[in-house]
Amino acid sequence: MVDATGWSDVVVIGHSAGAVVALAFALEHPERVRGLVLLAPAPIDSGPPARVAAAFRLPFARRWAPMLLRAGRPFVGRSVAATWHDRPTFLRSPMAQAYAESTKEDGWAEGLVELTLASSSDDAHAVVTGRLGDLRIPILVIAGSDDRIVRPTAIRKLVDRLPDIHLVEIPACGHVPHEERPIDVVAEVTTFLASLDGHG
Repeated sequence: MVDATGWSDVVVIGHSAGAVVALAFALEHPERVRGLVLLAPAPIDSGPPARVAAAFRLPFARRWAPMLLRAGRPFVGRSVAATWHDRPTFLRSPMAQAYAESTKEDGWAEGLVELTLASSSDDAHAVVTGRLGDLRIPILVIAGSDDRIVRPTAIRKLVDRLPDIHLVEIPACGHVPHEERPIDVVAEVTTFLASLDGHG
């Protein structure tokens, strides 16, 4: 996508497992990335629960796992609510319905299976985490203080391995700060982008 735009000086934003993608792109194309914004990043000590990852590695998982996920569609809202600090607010919001509606899209279950399998790959994480010290660009990490998906210890491990980093922890916030506290996230990202003008 960056190739299609012709841009050569970008700030890449990644959330959760998407932080792995953002970091990998920056490592592979350091000349094209001016900075990174990582929201609740999950490249270290992360991935799906061990039992889920193991189950999805069983023979023919790509056949039976999507059927299992589709059978669990009525519980999607409650599952996503676990990513919020304020779960009752999420369940009352239009966002809960939007997540439920997304499961009506063709291929959503298959896509979730593929994401789980990719996120379970030790090789993919090792390639990125083994080279974090090579990054020489400003990085903003935004994390929720009540993230139940990526624990604060995992965030600290990541922060300790990144050379030029600014960590912001949003109180009373879960794993999706851009959804639960969008005003705070926009303010932090705006400040970060402004700081890049004087960097270097």
